[in-house]
Amino acid sequence: MKEDYNLESKFKELLNNVAQKFPRVDRELLEKAFACANRVHFGQKRLSGEPYIFHPLEVAEILASLELDEITIASALLHDVLEETGDVKVIEEELSKDFPPDVLKLVQGVTNITKINKETIIVSSKLSSEERRAENLRKIMLAMAKDLRVIFIKLADRLHNMRTLSVMSPKKQKIKAQETLEIYAPLASRLGMWQIKSELEDLAFRYLYPEEYFRLADAVKDKLTGREWVIEEVKLHLGKALREANITAQIEGRKKHLYSIFSKMKKQNKTLDEIYDLIAIRVIVPTIKDCYGTLGIVHGLWLPIPERIKDFIATPKPNSYRALHTTIAGPGGEPLEVQIRTWDMHRIAEFGIAAHWQYKENSNIEKNFLKQITPFIKQLLDWQSDLQSAKEFIQNLKLDFLENQVLVFTPNREIIDLPAGSTPVDFAYRIHTEVGHRCAGVKVNGRIVPLNYTLHNGDIVEIITTRIPSGPRRDWLNFCKTSIAKQRIKQWLKKEKREENIQRGKDILEKELRKLHKFYREFSKKEVIENLISKYNYKSEEDFLADIGYGGINIKTICRELKEEFLKKIKKSFTTSTPISLLSEDTSSSRIRIRGEEGMMVRFARCCNPLPGEPIIGYITLGKGVSIHRKDCPNLKYFARNIERIIEDVTWIEKGEKRFPVQLLITGWDRAGLLADLMEQLKIKNISAHTANAIGNTNKRATIKIAFTVKNLAELSAIEKAFSKVKGVISIKRLGYNQGEVKV
Repeated sequence: MKEDYNLESKFKELLNNVAQKFPRVDRELLEKAFACANRVHFGQKRLSGEPYIFHPLEVAEILASLELDEITIASALLHDVLEETGDVKVIEEELSKDFPPDVLKLVQGVTNITKINKETIIVSSKLSSEERRAENLRKIMLAMAKDLRVIFIKLADRLHNMRTLSVMSPKKQKIKAQETLEIYAPLASRLGMWQIKSELEDLAFRYLYPEEYFRLADAVKDKLTGREWVIEEVKLHLGKALREANITAQIEGRKKHLYSIFSKMKKQNKTLDEIYDLIAIRVIVPTIKDCYGTLGIVHGLWLPIPERIKDFIATPKPNSYRALHTTIAGPGGEPLEVQIRTWDMHRIAEFGIAAHWQYKENSNIEKNFLKQITPFIKQLLDWQSDLQSAKEFIQNLKLDFLENQVLVFTPNREIIDLPAGSTPVDFAYRIHTEVGHRCAGVKVNGRIVPLNYTLHNGDIVEIITTRIPSGPRRDWLNFCKTSIAKQRIKQWLKKEKREENIQRGKDILEKELRKLHKFYREFSKKEVIENLISKYNYKSEEDFLADIGYGGINIKTICRELKEEFLKKIKKSFTTSTPISLLSEDTSSSRIRIRGEEGMMVRFARCCNPLPGEPIIGYITLGKGVSIHRKDCPNLKYFARNIERIIEDVTWIEKGEKRFPVQLLITGWDRAGLLADLMEQLKIKNISAHTANAIGNTNKRATIKIAFTVKNLAELSAIEKAFSKVKGVISIKRLGYNQGEVKV
C-alpha cells in the first residue's frame, strides 16, 4: 500500500505542477493516462528495482517543466504501454477509444522508434551493431518529421535514462553516453532545447570521460569558490541603474555547464583560466529596445572586453536563439559574461522549438511554428526518399544538422542556414534543385567568387543561373558540403551521363583492382567483379560500373573490405605444422609466440633488430610471413596506412643460448686508443666483435661503429654501461642492421 501511496503522491505532484502553470488543463485526461499506464505496467520493475511506472512519470515531469501541452504529457505517461506489454492491439484500441487521436499517434510514434518487429529482426541480423543503431536513429528522425512532439518525448525519455544510467554495466553506460553525445544532445541543441541539451551533455561527459569530468568539476568548483560576491555586486549596481532608467528587469546568475567548458578548452586549446564565461549574468527585460538600452548601461558601468560583443538579436542562431552577449571586466577585474534578452527570447532559449507547443489561446502560433520548422522537416522527408543506407542517413544528419552552422542571406535578405564550411553550390541546392542544376556562377557580397568559396556568417549570396540547365560538374562533389547537394548532383550524373559513368567506373575499378592485385595475387579481376556484382545485387556489370562512375558507391571502401577478407586468408597461410626458429637453424633457440600460438612463420626486422626482453609487435609482410619489430621502431610510422596488418599480441619465448646481431654507434673525443679500450670491454665480457671501425672524425670527435651479438636486452645494457665508462665517450646510439632502410 505504501508503494501505491507514493505513486499517487508523485502523480498528484505532477498534476499540481501542470495546473499551476495552466489552470485550464484537462485533469481528467492526465488522470486517465496515469491510471492506464499504472495498470499496464503493474508488477514491472526497472533495473534499479523501483516500479516501472516511475519512469513514465519522470518523463512526463520533464515535459511538464518545459510547459508542454497536455496531449504531450499524457502521451509521455503512456509512451511505453505498447512496447512493454503483450497484446498491443487491445491496448491500441483502448487508447483509440479513451483518448484524443493525437495521443495514440504520439505513443505509436515513440514506440516505433525502438520497437523491433519480426521483419526488422530478419534484416538486422545481417547488420552490424552500428548499422542497427543507425536504423533506429533514422526512425527517430522520420517520426520527428511527422510530429515533433514525438522527439520531445524521446528526448525526455533519454534524459531520464541518462539520469539513472548508473545501474547499467560500464559497457552499456559508454554506448548510451556516446550515442547521447553524438546524436541526442546535438539534436536538442538544433531544436533550441537548451535545458535538455546541457544536462544530456554533462551526463554523457561523466560516463564517457569520468577522470576528466571529476577533475574539471573540482577545478571549476575551486575557481568559483569565493566569487559569489562578484555576481551579487553586479546584480546590485546593475539593478539600481536599470531602475533609474525605468527598465523593468529580472537579473540572475548562472554557471557554464561542464561539458561546454571541456569542449571549449579542447577546441580552442585554452586553459581553464582563459575561459571567461564560467559564470554569467542573465538580464531579462520586456522589449528589444530595453535590450539595447541595457547593453549601453552595462558598458557604462564596466569596461567591455574587445571582440566579445555578439548580437544574436539582429542575426539569430539557426535554432532561433536570440540575445545580446557581452563580456565585461567586472568588479575586481573579474571577466564576466552578460546575456540580455526579452521574456519571449528567454522562453525560446530555454525551451527552443518546444516553446511553440505550449498552451495557447489561439491557433496562430502553430502556423508561425510550421513556417519556422518546415524547411527542416522537408529536408528530412527528402532524405527518406533519397538515401538507401540508414548509416548514410545518420552520417548526413550529423553533417548537415548536428554540426556548427553558418547563416547567410539571399539577395532578398532571407536567412539560409547551412553547415559550417558550405559553398555556393550548397546554397544553390538548398534554394532549389533547379537553381543548383542551372548554377553558372555566384556573387558573394556583390563580388564574383569561385563556386568552391567557403561561405561565412552574414554573406549575401546571389546565384547566377543559365536559362537552359547545363547540369552540375562532377568536380562539384569534391567541395560541396551538404548531403542534399551531393545527392542531387549524383542523381543528375547518374541519369544524364550513363555511358560516361560506365567508362569512368571501369577506369576507377581497374586502378583499385591493380592495388588489390599487388596486395593479394590469388584473386583474378574477373572473380572480384563477379563477387561484387553478386554481393551488392546489381543486375549487370554495366549497372555496377555506372554506379562507381557517378559516385553512387565508394569502390575504395569496397576494396578495403575485400582487402581485410583477403588478409584473414593470408594470416592462415602463415601457420605451419612445426614452430620455426629465428635467424638460426637451431630449433631450440629463442622463438616468438603470436596470439598464443607457436606455428606462425616469422622473421626479425633488420631495421631495428629487436632483442629478447624488448616490447615487440608483428607486421604481416607480402609473402615473407610476419616481420617482428621493436615497439619503438622508427619505421612503424610507415605501417599506419595498413594498420590492419599489425599484430599487437606478440611475445618472446626464451630458449637456448641464441645470439642476436646488434650495432652501436659511439661518439667520443678523438684520442689514441679509444677503439682499443672499447674492444677491451667486449673482451672482458667474452664477446667478439664482427666489425669495428671509425667512420668519421670532425671537430676533434670520433665516430665508431661496432657490430657484435648478444643474448638479450640485459646483456646489451651491460655492454652499453661498460662503454659509457670508457674515457672520452660522449654518446652511444643503437642502430638497425640496415639503418635507414624501410622494408614493409
